[in-house]
Amino acid sequence: MSIAGGASAFVYQPDLPMPVRPMPVEAKEAAVPWPLPLESKARPWLTYPVLFAATALFAYFIFSFHAPAHGGTDQNGYMSTARMIADQRRLGFTRETMFEFAGHMMVVTPEGRVYAKYPFGLPLIAAIGRTIGGINGMYLVNPACAVLAFFMSFFLFKTVLRNYMALVGAIWLACNPITLAFANDANSHASTLLCVVVGFWGLLRWWQTGSSWRGVVGGFALGYACTIRYTEFLLVLPVLFATVAYIGFDPRRIRKGIAPLIGWALPITALAIVLWVSYGAPWKTGYSLCKEQTGFAAKYLLGYDEPSFRQGNWETLIFQLNHLGLFLILPLVIAGMFAIFSFSWKLGTTLTLWVVPPTTLYLFYYWGPVGEGANMYLRFFLTVFPGLIMAGLWLLDRIVRRQKIAGAIGVGALTAVACLINVCNILPHMESTHESALSLRLMVDRLYASFPRDKGNVVFTGESVANYLDSVGGYTIYDTDLLRTSAFDGFKSRQAHQAEDDPSPLQRDRAVEYMHFLGNQTREGNWIAKPQAELDKMEMDLLDKAFVHHQRVAFIVRGEPNQNLVPARANLQLRKLAVWKDLPPASGVPAGIYTRWVDGHREHAPSASTGTTWTVYEVVQMSAETKSAS
Repeated sequence: MSIAGGASAFVYQPDLPMPVRPMPVEAKEAAVPWPLPLESKARPWLTYPVLFAATALFAYFIFSFHAPAHGGTDQNGYMSTARMIADQRRLGFTRETMFEFAGHMMVVTPEGRVYAKYPFGLPLIAAIGRTIGGINGMYLVNPACAVLAFFMSFFLFKTVLRNYMALVGAIWLACNPITLAFANDANSHASTLLCVVVGFWGLLRWWQTGSSWRGVVGGFALGYACTIRYTEFLLVLPVLFATVAYIGFDPRRIRKGIAPLIGWALPITALAIVLWVSYGAPWKTGYSLCKEQTGFAAKYLLGYDEPSFRQGNWETLIFQLNHLGLFLILPLVIAGMFAIFSFSWKLGTTLTLWVVPPTTLYLFYYWGPVGEGANMYLRFFLTVFPGLIMAGLWLLDRIVRRQKIAGAIGVGALTAVACLINVCNILPHMESTHESALSLRLMVDRLYASFPRDKGNVVFTGESVANYLDSVGGYTIYDTDLLRTSAFDGFKSRQAHQAEDDPSPLQRDRAVEYMHFLGNQTREGNWIAKPQAELDKMEMDLLDKAFVHHQRVAFIVRGEPNQNLVPARANLQLRKLAVWKDLPPASGVPAGIYTRWVDGHREHAPSASTGTTWTVYEVVQMSAETKSAS
């Protein structure tokens, strides 16, 4: 292929090292390790205003569904760790009693320390947000990461695509249902996506320019992704390949060639030290205490019939990619991953090492929810979507670029249709999670206003509320769900139906510990739940302990007064502190249009009288004088 530039013509040789001698701009672009389109610098006066406007629109849409709360177990693991980092400069704690709340994604080491099984990367960023902006700042991290990932993805795609196609790629990534579903979720995916986008932008631009700082930034971002999700360690493969390909056989390139590796090693070294201190070895993680390192097997890839039917992950992935992940462009993406090798084997190999190893890993993973609306499995693949979109748009660009105007219109129409359908598909999920988050934030606002926020004060509540309350902090929390005989049945069932080495999201040792604590063993060796009266006695012991230490005690309950809220005892009295109604169900429209800020939380403009009633009760210990007066 020849490129005409003035009076000269240059032959494109994609795998030759970049020349040192001065060259015309066209020749420099032709000599980089993979093709850059000549139009890549065209019309910046139009491109960047459109990019900034699109970023602002995307930010408005994301923050229309934002509320600084989440009651999930995964989210509790990240955010409670962020709270500990920000407030106490530590990653874990030691329980004073079995009933002291620790979320299901927390693990207990043999030494009795409680840690989240997740790495420290996201909690550290969220802790910085909490230090700057309090609770709101902690939960703003992920939506901010999603917006920044959209903005930076343009520059990532621009390393390979024209400006117009790079903008289209950024829009495809932004309107991806998985991106939207987890933008406001206090989980690991939005922040990891930002790290991967920035990381590959830095890596590819370093490869093109030889700029050491870009190499360090790219390597550091890809390494930091591993401190958020352990499986992103696989991104060392494209880093190693790019380093080797850049250096080649030229010793003079070694100094600049190791820049990405230096950047990558910095966060990985910090992670290894933290794991060593927490779990006793730099390669041991909290997942090993849940046996989840055994959760990769061929049976999960292929599917099985016993003990019950489960379809193979390959089928789940293809179906969900076609429905949610890469709607309308999945065939282009698959073809593009192969076709790109015909133009530059280096770029093709980089994309392959980015996409294939993590995809293969999660195809063998034990946890794979099925269903056309199930985004919980597809979320594992979010960080490979930018590479897949890049390959698909690269091929699409080659197909339509000869018809400039018609091609641009066609690509724009395809993008508009697919993105509109994607948004409509995920909108109910976004509305539902938004309403749940608003309800939790409203609950904490009312609790803080009626019950002093003091670590010495005690709150009894159910698991979902406890997850969020533990994340924001302020109280000693006891899980009332553990004080019911049904809790024992759940732990016993888990222990009975899982072999000792089977993977489980909840640490098996914790489940067995709770089962023994909440049950009794018969002479025949069978385990049965302790009578509710015995569990009530345990609850009263916790209340008495709080009263001895002059701590106040409150219960958060759903509904109106419950006569069985606490075990009957003559010297106890319930005092109602606050009553409010939950938010009504989602209205079916974007929340930002019909919501407003009231007293620090967001409510629907219409009355919320149709919501669920919540009540905060304080348990008061009555003195002899008070009893006689009563």
